[in-house]
Amino acid sequence: MRFLVVATPKTLPPPEMIPSLIDGSEAWQQRYSETLEAFGLFPGGGGFGIVNVADEAELHRIILEMPWSPFSDHQIRAIVDAETGWRQAREAFAAMASA
Repeated sequence: MRFLVVATPKTLPPPEMIPSLIDGSEAWQQRYSETLEAFGLFPGGGGFGIVNVADEAELHRIILEMPWSPFSDHQIRAIVDAETGWRQAREAFAAMASA
C-alpha cells in the first residue's frame, strides 16, 4: 500500500532538543530508505514522504518512530497508480452513465 504522508509543524520542541531531533530524523530516514519511495523537507518546516508499506499498522509504526512526530500534524492520503486510477474512473463513470 502506498501513502503520501505530509507532516507540518504543530508545536516547537525545546530548542535544546532540535539538534538531536535532526540527527535522529536523518537516521530514521536512512533506516526506512527502502520503504520511502520519495522523501523531502519543506523550507519552512515539515516534510513529506511517499511510503510503500504492507498495511496501515506498518505505516503507523513508521510515523510513530519519526522523531519529529510528536511536534507535527500529519495528513495521510492513499495513493493509487495513475493507470489504475484512470481505468477505475472510466469504469465508474461508464457504469453511472448506463444506469
